[in-house]
Amino acid sequence: MDFESYDEGYRKNLDTLYGMLGFCNIVLFDSVAKFIPQSLGLIEPPDSQEHQRNCHSYTFGKNTWFEVKNVHDAIKTGKLIETESPEKENVILYYKRASANPIIKHSGIYLGKGKVRSKWANGPVFIHDVFNVPYSYGNIVIFFVRTGEEI
Repeated sequence: MDFESYDEGYRKNLDTLYGMLGFCNIVLFDSVAKFIPQSLGLIEPPDSQEHQRNCHSYTFGKNTWFEVKNVHDAIKTGKLIETESPEKENVILYYKRASANPIIKHSGIYLGKGKVRSKWANGPVFIHDVFNVPYSYGNIVIFFVRTGEEI
């Protein structure tokens, strides 16, 4: 599938935004919100200090931090099955190549028509184009269908 591409410099600027002090802090978020590009649709602010979730927690409906190891386990045990024909509500995993083995860096929920809903670390939740994400999330995406088994 072809998705809109984004300039490497632009995506590296998203890494800078992602690393700003207030990005993942609800109390300080207003200080960085003005730097969020309009192409990112903010739908939920960062978590509170007491309740921390990451992208995988959000994607898989968990209320606590969810380790990437659990995502790997879901793939290995067949709870997530790769698909080349993504549909609405499928899982999208972002990979970055490190030597011969790609590493899962991010996850989200595919909304169809090249759009994704995802939480950036314990920061905000956005609706965005597939590759309108920080450069550090990688350039490889793979879609998965959930089998219905608890992940």
